[in-house]
This record gives sequence, C-alpha cells and structure tokens, in this order.
Amino acid sequence: MQSPLKRLGNIAQNPAVAVVVDRYEEDWGQLGWVMLRGHAEILIDRREHDHAQALLRSRYPQLKRMQLPVIAVRIVSAMSWGNLSLAKSD
Repeated sequence: MQSPLKRLGNIAQNPAVAVVVDRYEEDWGQLGWVMLRGHAEILIDRREHDHAQALLRSRYPQLKRMQLPVIAVRIVSAMSWGNLSLAKSD
C-alpha cells in the first residue's frame, strides 16, 4: 500500500501556499525574487486534472503508468523585489 504524500495532507489541512523563485548572482546588484501567494487545490478526475497529467506524461514517458496527484495553485497575489530582467547587466 502506498502512503499518501505529506504535502497532500498539508494542503487538506491548510490550502494557503506560497511559491518563491529566487534569482541569485554573485553580483548582489543582480539579486531578485518573486513570491506568489494563493490557495492549493488537489485536482481529482476533472478536465484540468486530466490535461495536466497528459502534459506530464508526454514530457516524461516514465510517468505513463503512474497515477499522479495534481496540485493546482490558484494565485491571489504576487510580490517581487530586485532585478528580474532576463539579461545580465554589465
């Protein structure tokens, strides 16, 4: 029997989530980050769930036989700081 993922239990108890993406550079003038806050939802057997699984399986063939949980994060706010440009400045 497969044990459920801890994150699924965490989401069931408290769906508030945050995702942070950092930009790190040795030159600290280039540092930056983005924080997205929202609510997580475990998708089960719906069109959005099936579409997400199909995309994952098309990219990672080893997942074709696995039943994967799909977690959607519904973004309600975003914050950022620092240099988020794609090009490094000299």
